[in-house]
Amino acid sequence: MVEEHNKLVDAINMVSVAYFSDVFVMLRDELESWYNLLGENNPSRLAFKDALYAIICESDG
Repeated sequence: MVEEHNKLVDAINMVSVAYFSDVFVMLRDELESWYNLLGENNPSRLAFKDALYAIICESDG
């Protein structure tokens, strides 16, 4: 139970650090523009998800 809690806290910390970074905001905005041009469904959500994934992968090494 404690291990699961710690993993969840770590995940939340990674998301919050990524979310408030300037790089995340720029990447999300750029992706959203591209997804809008491509006619993707729900481009805001897709851009958020993809930018968050990229930032976390980059910071995780």
